[in-house]
Amino acid sequence: MKKRRIAFALFIVLCMGCFTFPARAANIQSERIDFEDGSYAIVTTVTSNVQRSVTGDSKIYTHYDGNDKRCFSYILYATFSYDGEESDAETVDYDVDIYQRGWDISSHSEWTSGDTAYGRAVFTDPDGGRHSVSLSLTCDEDGNVS
Repeated sequence: MKKRRIAFALFIVLCMGCFTFPARAANIQSERIDFEDGSYAIVTTVTSNVQRSVTGDSKIYTHYDGNDKRCFSYILYATFSYDGEESDAETVDYDVDIYQRGWDISSHSEWTSGDTAYGRAVFTDPDGGRHSVSLSLTCDEDGNVS
């Protein structure tokens, strides 16, 4: 999975080098989701906000236990093309980081449809509990990803 992440990052860098358009700073947005058992997740969306015809962005779901310790992260990567009139999700990929012993990923799937990239995963905790994650990234015709 690390090779895939490096290849994806290299692809984005190469794409960025091919286009010389004014750039805006990266946009990072986070939200917190609290669960009844005291655990919570931080979902972070990282968008490039670079004005060009191809953009690469990611969404990171990090789960924390009730003691504020990271358990796992599920990361959805996507590239989009757009031209001011329409957009299309070109590629989608994922990565997983496990931070605590006993946690594991039991299933995952990633796909694109139209202007949106999707990712779903199920993680199991040390007690056999299941934790579902669903992420999506959507690009509009102007390259704005949410």
